[in-house]
Amino acid sequence: MLPGVWVRRASEVDPDTGAEMVVEVYSYGDKVLHYEVSVSGLNAEPTASWLLPYLATAPFDGNPQVESKRWVEENLNRVRPGEPLERRVGEAVFVLSGNPRTFYTLEVSHRDYESWLSQHLR
Repeated sequence: MLPGVWVRRASEVDPDTGAEMVVEVYSYGDKVLHYEVSVSGLNAEPTASWLLPYLATAPFDGNPQVESKRWVEENLNRVRPGEPLERRVGEAVFVLSGNPRTFYTLEVSHRDYESWLSQHLR
């Protein structure tokens, strides 16, 4: 990992569905550069339907939280294997992907976080 970049990871099993929920957050100083949430299991869809929209509202530079939540809610049923859905808003890029019913991922990144990071690590 690069100096100054913090990675935080948390995982839990939804007691109602048995789906595993994993969240990873990459930050530099007080700036979130990237975060990813995944939900997996035989019955992942019910958990993904509340967790992913909720995490789309996470504080992130330039994230219009209400719009982001709505975008995830409206597009979760459009997820297809190998066909990620992407949304660019201000400084953020949202990618929704997975395999319906068993696996869903939401990734949120600074629109050019690798370039941003390389400028700040000089």
